[in-house]
Amino acid sequence: MISNSMLRSLCACSTQAWLRSSGYAVSDQENKRTRAGRDAHLAFEAWLKGAPGDAAVEQFQASYREYSDHYLLDSDSYSIGNLSRVLSVFINANPLPAMPFEVVETEHQVEYEVWNDGGTRYVVTDKSDGIVRMKDTGDLFAIEHKTTGHIGEGVASDYALDSQITTHVAACRGNGRDVKGVVLQVLQFNKLPDPLATTPKTGKPLSCRTSGHGYQRDCWTQHVRWERFTLTRTESQINTWIANTVPLLVRYGRLLEQGLLDAPQEGLFGKCGSCEFLPFCLSERRNWDMLTVREREPGVLYSGVYE
Repeated sequence: MISNSMLRSLCACSTQAWLRSSGYAVSDQENKRTRAGRDAHLAFEAWLKGAPGDAAVEQFQASYREYSDHYLLDSDSYSIGNLSRVLSVFINANPLPAMPFEVVETEHQVEYEVWNDGGTRYVVTDKSDGIVRMKDTGDLFAIEHKTTGHIGEGVASDYALDSQITTHVAACRGNGRDVKGVVLQVLQFNKLPDPLATTPKTGKPLSCRTSGHGYQRDCWTQHVRWERFTLTRTESQINTWIANTVPLLVRYGRLLEQGLLDAPQEGLFGKCGSCEFLPFCLSERRNWDMLTVREREPGVLYSGVYE
């Protein structure tokens, strides 16, 4: 059984996949981008369930406050104050009744058997943020929210053939839901101007650095940016995904039968720099004191080999 996230790890480096499958991490705390994105999904889920903007943001705050207060400065773009404002603007600017879809259900994890050799089931787990029905066509779509520090001009092309999008569609269809594609909403987690900021000498409201914006107190909401677009998948694209996924599932099962020192280190060829396990691998994968085992969430199917 494997998740799309673990498929990415496996393609990046077998050592990374082996360590993650065993629950290892370098720190018992997630980095701020990962933690903020995970907790923001609590607000997105509340929004999909019809909660008002303030109530939805409170779901995020309840989970994120302790982390933010302990690890982040108030000036950090990922501080709870800044991200609460970003989420509040996004949710209040997108009231659920005004959306081009109606919510059918919110997130829950599903299994999709992509292959069975007669003795072993090869399963991909998936959890989109929910299922929606488009108001104009009546078609079902999965919905997915992403948070990012910056939305570039080519953000749509980043997901044109993305495995996670294909997984959402394939898993839904494999479980009897005729899902056509994914509604993807990407929210930028950037530092917003302070609406209360004043000039040091005069105490007057501070002007925005963006030309034509006037004072920060008036324009700060204009700095919240998001994109929404739909992505579809054809049967041919799903079949291509399956053809590439099955060998990875077989490889993953064999990897977990090995000891760590027998696992390949594909990251040596250009992907080590961004990996959290770099210090551990620099110790020749021997200094286990560098690692910790993170507590796993109850009720979640984690990647691995199951009897």
